Amino acid sequence: MEIEVIREYIPFIATCVLLYLLQMNVFVRTEKLEKVHREILDEVEKKYATKETSEHFRTQISDIQIKIDKIYDKLIGEKHE
Repeated sequence: MEIEVIREYIPFIATCVLLYLLQMNVFVRTEKLEKVHREILDEVEKKYATKETSEHFRTQISDIQIKIDKIYDKLIGEKHE
């Protein structure tokens, strides 16, 4: 007799569980996933530099350091003369 009662309420229970899962956004559509993925990529682009950009800055800093060293050597050379 208990099995018959359970079988009678299975569609109602299954519907409630499905509605709960849909309400909690357990199932995600591809459009929403793509939108969130694009938002994450845009945020990352704003916060972090690319590898090429950081390498370019690194070479610029190295060039500046070389020029500063040349100026320093020239100034020190003039003081000793």
